[in-house]
Amino acid sequence: MYGLLEVLYDDVKKREAFKGLYLDSDSLDQINLRSHIAEQLKDCPRFIPDNGTDWILCTLCQYKKDEETTVRVFQSLIKYINRPIDFGLLDDKIQRRKMVDVADSCIVGLSLFKDRFVYQHQYHASPSPEYYKQLGALAFDRIGYSSIAKDFDGWVSFLEKELTV
Repeated sequence: MYGLLEVLYDDVKKREAFKGLYLDSDSLDQINLRSHIAEQLKDCPRFIPDNGTDWILCTLCQYKKDEETTVRVFQSLIKYINRPIDFGLLDDKIQRRKMVDVADSCIVGLSLFKDRFVYQHQYHASPSPEYYKQLGALAFDRIGYSSIAKDFDGWVSFLEKELTV
């Protein structure tokens, strides 16, 4: 986050004041401050190469959910930044995948690669995007994140709107 502050504030005193405010705040206020940073940095592409993961976390804070839920969705996204996504319940060896992997792949896949789901369903007889929404919500519920499960569609819509270019 501190790299984002350098992009946002040229004045060192303002950066230090913001850092102090952030460190003295409780977790809910910290989420609101991260949300503020993301809002201020919209349409500012110069920071992404060095501060991309910080920007993602700040952007997720705009959804105004609790810290645990926000960080869990952040973990789902970060998990697939540099590796391919495998969808469904079975892996390449036709063995059951871990439920956490199912949850992560569903939320990331539906948010960022929804067109792939639609194409696979229409032309390759794969399950529908709706199936993966239900599967993702169930998977998050099974791994103990019922708040994400209950608002799975909301998270997918938010991520689709905020993170796709």
